Amino acid sequence: MTDGSTESLRRPAAMVLDLERCIDCGTCETLAPGILAGRGRIAITPRSLEAMALCPVGALQWLETIPTERTDDDGHEYADDA
Repeated sequence: MTDGSTESLRRPAAMVLDLERCIDCGTCETLAPGILAGRGRIAITPRSLEAMALCPVGALQWLETIPTERTDDDGHEYADDA
């Protein structure tokens, strides 16, 4: 068991838009203006979370990362020891 100090930090760092699912309904743009501007990595904010929750087709999804030397098996970056 861990001391719990990092448990609350284990969460996705961003969202992405699945263009194949998106039906361009405008819900996410209404809730979080500019969310579709980059169509890449989307920052997690209260507005983007609301847009994700209300997307009728689930096109806003958590960014899945591939583990590297700097990440654990879930793609979460290791904290610096300094």
